[in-house]
Amino acid sequence: MLSNPRSWYSQAVLYTSAFTGLCAQTESSGQELKSVLEKESSPLVLPILRSQLSSTPGLSNAALPARTKELEGNLAQVTRIETANFLITAESRSLAETIATLAESHRKSIATEWLGQELPQWPEPCPIQVTLAHDNYGDTSYELQEQEDGSFKPTAWECKIHGSLERLQDSVLPHELVHMILASHFQQRIPRWADEGIALSVEHASVQQKIQDKLAKLLTDSPERSLSVKRLLTLKDYPTDFMPVYLEGYSVANFLIEKQGKRYFVNFLEASMPGAYRNSFPSPRWERSLQQYYGIESVEELEIQWRAWLQPGKQEN
Repeated sequence: MLSNPRSWYSQAVLYTSAFTGLCAQTESSGQELKSVLEKESSPLVLPILRSQLSSTPGLSNAALPARTKELEGNLAQVTRIETANFLITAESRSLAETIATLAESHRKSIATEWLGQELPQWPEPCPIQVTLAHDNYGDTSYELQEQEDGSFKPTAWECKIHGSLERLQDSVLPHELVHMILASHFQQRIPRWADEGIALSVEHASVQQKIQDKLAKLLTDSPERSLSVKRLLTLKDYPTDFMPVYLEGYSVANFLIEKQGKRYFVNFLEASMPGAYRNSFPSPRWERSLQQYYGIESVEELEIQWRAWLQPGKQEN
């Protein structure tokens, strides 16, 4: 059931009114107003405040009252909607409802497609902050809390998604949901290449084509930046130059997925990474699983086959 508690944003509206007077008293500039807002305002609306104020660089004291009134009007439209598994904050009710409905739908369909079943309801809803923007990107974080049996469960979810409405719906949101679903399923950190590889594979076809084009350019123009498959598989954390992890991770994952399917690939990952939260991802584990699941004798052989698959005409459309 969707709800729309409206009282929470009143504090933010009061902030903007108070800051108009504050700036008049202290002769503060618009930039100083931004600084105060970033320190003082509710974290629920902080991204929206930043976005609204950054659209008026060089805001003068004389313009503050009108800008504040406009900002108050915009904040009054901000909506927070709670569903069974998500808490959506967006700049309008219609946007919040759209993302809330899609989040539940994607959570169900992605889990069923990749895991073979839906996930149980989370103990607490995951907060998602939605911002309409030109650039499309997202960020999801969580903590792994150790249980009495020694396993781990993800807690303290936090997700932020930015982008056009179209890309939010068909790419950014499902991408971030993959990270949540995999964390809930595996209950440990999973290899970066596989986490990003699966997440990118649920994005819109046009986005995936761009990933393939960027990988081809990387391997052709900057081969020194590329990672060996052995290095890719054994990474626990992102390197400074993280883009090859995204590009190659997506491609290697799809090479294996094309062989036996999505659920089979998840089973392969499960066999390759027992207890991986406290350890690295050593290549002997990968090799045993590659032999068992794909008949590939070694990580080096995987690299040979994958690079051959990258040649034009080898991949399925």
